[in-house]
Amino acid sequence: MDWNYWDVKKIRIKVEDNGKIVGGLAGHTMAGVFYIAELIVDHNERGAGIGKALMDKAVKYARKNNIHLLYLETGEDWRAVKFYEKLGFKKVTLLEKFFSKKNFWLMIKYL
Repeated sequence: MDWNYWDVKKIRIKVEDNGKIVGGLAGHTMAGVFYIAELIVDHNERGAGIGKALMDKAVKYARKNNIHLLYLETGEDWRAVKFYEKLGFKKVTLLEKFFSKKNFWLMIKYL
């Protein structure tokens, strides 16, 4: 058995504009799965394709590193749900009273 397969590897991806970080993605991989913990885009830069660029970089990394599944949670009533669906993520289950006792969707994407 390859024990390194089960090691958690932290992942950080950023997008810069003229040396200023305008968006970032953080998560970790383990055993062929990529958990996306955070996707943050500067409020002034939203709608400019930065979130999609970050997710594209995450998928590219995943494919290069034999990741077969990406997953994340997002607020039930957040506009991010439609954003992730456009990128191929599917709602799996509703996590009731999750972060801050709010409902969140668990979403996955198989590669």
